[in-house]
Amino acid sequence: MSRYRRCGRYVSLSIAGTCLAAFALATVAFTDDRQHLSSHLDNVDARNGIDVDESQSIAGAYFEAYIGACGGPDDGKLVGRDWIIPASEGYAGTPLASPIRIDANSGAISYANGPSFPGYRTFRFMVLWGLPIYRLMRSVRESINETLAGEQ
Repeated sequence: MSRYRRCGRYVSLSIAGTCLAAFALATVAFTDDRQHLSSHLDNVDARNGIDVDESQSIAGAYFEAYIGACGGPDDGKLVGRDWIIPASEGYAGTPLASPIRIDANSGAISYANGPSFPGYRTFRFMVLWGLPIYRLMRSVRESINETLAGEQ
């Protein structure tokens, strides 16, 4: 094996190890949030479709995870095959420009200004395990944008 191949493997292993360590640290720090979000989702069984209570639980977890901690989802309505759930944010309860949408059959979740998920299982996994990385990446992006704005 050539020296370059060995070097490439070491670099790959170093990068993988660094990513794994960052994920571990982020998820350990996120334990309380994960337990809280999990309590929202414990009563959801998407195998038989999403009912009104389940849609509110999913929307509540989505709001806390991806929109903000202050405010929350309002009562939703089933329109066709989608739960349309408006939400309000801030102490004044300012309505958001677009609702959270949840497919009543598959549990697919979407929101105009946030991530979308193709089904409930993907959403649950990402909220409970992927959210620390999402928040870390968002924080890095915001720091970079602030630094760039300060240089102009």
